[in-house]
Amino acid sequence: MKGRIGATFIVASLAAGLGGCAHADTTQAPGLAGVSAPAIQSESGFPDLRSVPRSHLSNTDQTYWDAATAEVVAAAEAMRANPRGQYQAQTENPATFLEEAQRALADTRDSH
Repeated sequence: MKGRIGATFIVASLAAGLGGCAHADTTQAPGLAGVSAPAIQSESGFPDLRSVPRSHLSNTDQTYWDAATAEVVAAAEAMRANPRGQYQAQTENPATFLEEAQRALADTRDSH
């Protein structure tokens, strides 16, 4: 009996929640409350392409690219100078290490 009352309560709660969602105001998206409408709108609903700015404010002159190149080259040299970036010859045999680890594991298992 208690399970049936609980199930009825859950179904009623879900129905009320769905009813609230169905009644939500669909005239305005929730995340766009503070956004104003575009200044120029055409009849089709798309923005007017004449209002697109023709100039840009990016730093794409040659001095910018020279500085970016120097930064990348410096980072590459620092990476190559790091001792961890150098080739290290393998001094241990992986098979030997694996055998020692399995032997230690077996010894530990046998000690308990």
